[in-house]
Order: sequence, then C-alpha cells, then structure tokens
Amino acid sequence: MNTLLVQLQARGLVIGRDAIALTVEGLSPEEVMEHLQEIAAAPPVNAVDLASTVQNTVIEKHDRFLSAELLA
Repeated sequence: MNTLLVQLQARGLVIGRDAIALTVEGLSPEEVMEHLQEIAAAPPVNAVDLASTVQNTVIEKHDRFLSAELLA
C-alpha cells in the first residue's frame, strides 16, 4: 500500500492513508482508476528512485543514524 501511495503522490495527487485504505482528494473514482491503470500498464519503477521521493523515511528509532541513500 505504501508503494502505491508513493506512486500516486509522484503523479501529483493528494493521498491520505486511512487505516486499510488510501483516500484520494479531488478526483472521481473513474479518474483514480485511470491513474491506477496507467501505473499497472507502465514498466516497473526503480525502487530506489521511488523511495528517494519520500520525505520522511525515518521510521524506526535507529533510522536517524543512516544516510538518505541507505534509507532509500
């Protein structure tokens, strides 16, 4: 779910995480489906490139000691 969230954010969408669901602001279900279909049809994204777009990568208590490159 996090990967999908980041991929949608990379497309400029405003995404929220609501327990077991993602919420997309300002789009109809049909518009969200178009984005999801485009993501599914595209070649796989580079995981490190995608992870490097995440602003807050510090999750665990020791993550602050790792470089941004290692966190990605």
